[in-house]
Amino acid sequence: MAIFNLFRRSYLLLQGVAIMVWLGLELAGYGFGLLDGVLGRRLTNAEAPRGIGGLLSRAPPGPVRLTRGEREALDRRMSAAFGSKPPRHTALSELRWMYELKSGSLCDWRGSNVASDTAECNRLMRTTPFFQALLEAMHPKTETLMLEEITGHKGDKVRIAFFLGTDGRPRILFDLSRINTGKWDPAKGFKLKAYHGGGLSEIALGEPIDRDGRVFRIDDPGRLTRRRAECAQAHCTAMLLLYGYDYQGYRNTEGQLSTSNLADIPVTPDLERRFDLFAIALGTAMPTPTTVAPVPYKIERFGVTRFETVHLERELAAMLGVDAGKRVLYSPYGYDVAFGRVFGIAIDGTHYAVWDGGPGYASLGTDRLVFDVIAGGKRRRLENVRSAGGVYLLPYSGPAGIEVRKFIEQNGKPWSSFESFTELFAPLRKAGH
Repeated sequence: MAIFNLFRRSYLLLQGVAIMVWLGLELAGYGFGLLDGVLGRRLTNAEAPRGIGGLLSRAPPGPVRLTRGEREALDRRMSAAFGSKPPRHTALSELRWMYELKSGSLCDWRGSNVASDTAECNRLMRTTPFFQALLEAMHPKTETLMLEEITGHKGDKVRIAFFLGTDGRPRILFDLSRINTGKWDPAKGFKLKAYHGGGLSEIALGEPIDRDGRVFRIDDPGRLTRRRAECAQAHCTAMLLLYGYDYQGYRNTEGQLSTSNLADIPVTPDLERRFDLFAIALGTAMPTPTTVAPVPYKIERFGVTRFETVHLERELAAMLGVDAGKRVLYSPYGYDVAFGRVFGIAIDGTHYAVWDGGPGYASLGTDRLVFDVIAGGKRRRLENVRSAGGVYLLPYSGPAGIEVRKFIEQNGKPWSSFESFTELFAPLRKAGH
């Protein structure tokens, strides 16, 4: 009897575990769909409500949202507004690789001269999470969106959609489902910044809207002015910079996790016209989008270790002599600034600030920089600045701040800045160096 009771308890336990696993797979969409009849899942509202879930939930419209007459009116508005050169765009129904119609649908093989049955083209068997998010987030009377496919710096594929939200306000959707999870850690999240004519602005990505944590929806930040106003090339237009956290989980000595650049999304001349396109698609005037204002970069202090300084040795040797590595003494703290890092050093009784901007690019104008000291509301150019490999040696340790500018824009807006020189050099002065 004891053996019988043991087997019975084990059997019941295993049955309970099996049922829980099955329910989990069904709810996650990986089962056999047996719960669909009870839960009444509907990908679009073209399906009649069924089951408990169908009565309690609302499904979005499908990919075909306009009648033939509405689509013809849209074509006329497009021609009147843009002529033969509208901004590059697409429609929901053209993204057929992202969804599958119900089996036996008549949508595919009807001719263009046959009045389409919207319901036939909107009954879907399955969708990608990204496309389902588009269906749910887009305005119910628009099908027009702008889609960008970007290959990141480490080969990752990123998809971005610009569209009108359900309330008529512009939105952006980010699809990070194809990033290499062996390199990036989605659990730590992602960061987004805008690099534009006004400087660098941080944009909150918020929380993911899908179960896998790879699809993000944000409000469109507004117009992003070009980094170089009179130039429409990729190196002049504004950019959205996407950052992630790798699995190495490197932290600086202040305990802050370090991010790496995942992908750059250029705001092309076509994307610059997205607000005009959306107004035409909606068929009504839209509020003038705001221009994104620069947000002061949050300067963060970090502890200087061998890890932070080893890559500076060759450049310092080129500027101060081959034995500079033996004679230089670093301040124990450095600072992360916009597009660079600042170190304080003492060598042979002289203080220098070291500005490390990494490799410079002629196409971006970052291959040559100038530095201005700002004191008493006046600006003076810092002379005798030496550089090697993107590292600049500044003969300055005073209390005033410094603004960094591209040489090609010497009188333009600062590209970066730093003001905490007093704190930077205080440890070296206290130690008598």
